[in-house]
Amino acid sequence: MIFEEDRGETIYSADFKNLEEFNHIFSSRYDELIESACPCYDDMLDAIVRSAGSKITSVVDIGCGTANLLLKIIRNNPSIEKAIGIDVDVKTLDKAAKKLDAYSPICSQFIEGDFCKIKLPAADVCVSSLALHYVSDKKQKMLIQKILNQCPVFINFDIYKCETEQEEQDKKDFISHHLKNGILKPCCLDFLSRSLKYNSNALAVDEARSACYNCGAHFKLLEKIPGFVVYKAVSLNL
Repeated sequence: MIFEEDRGETIYSADFKNLEEFNHIFSSRYDELIESACPCYDDMLDAIVRSAGSKITSVVDIGCGTANLLLKIIRNNPSIEKAIGIDVDVKTLDKAAKKLDAYSPICSQFIEGDFCKIKLPAADVCVSSLALHYVSDKKQKMLIQKILNQCPVFINFDIYKCETEQEEQDKKDFISHHLKNGILKPCCLDFLSRSLKYNSNALAVDEARSACYNCGAHFKLLEKIPGFVVYKAVSLNL
């Protein structure tokens, strides 16, 4: 049903039985499409890398996908000894493992599973990119506590829920600008629109801040552009 000649290679979620099936197809072409679906992708990952610092020795990435973020952290941090990735898609993890094969001195481990259900490994820092909004807002708040029980630092890049008309308009202008300038490809528009829409799963920035405070953690907003945010939570209890 997808990739019909009369409409190019546009991916429409309406072609699939459910959003999970649509996301699975997108995931299979993740590295090819992600920068077009999220024009700020590399910049946001770089913000995580900078904030993680150069002295950590272990990192865990929840919802690691094809390990783009883990790879950036390893390349920019000579102190890394152990890198762990968690994802529900085994094919995606296979791609991730191949990326890290070249860094054999580093002990890398990939775990197939739902990060909300499995026991998280301990590490100096936990990172995540475009993953948490797939679970309910209630589970996200519980997950932040779960992460901070195992890792003293959590750095998250994700979409956020717009709470004002201005935020919603800024998001629409952001998408329009990148479409007009050829940065955002039409084949990714449906995915991006669904990801950025106002929904109950994505946390508003103030909700994320409150969740961190409730866990006894300091909250720092690292980056924010229309629709996307990077924040850092540092446990005050460890």
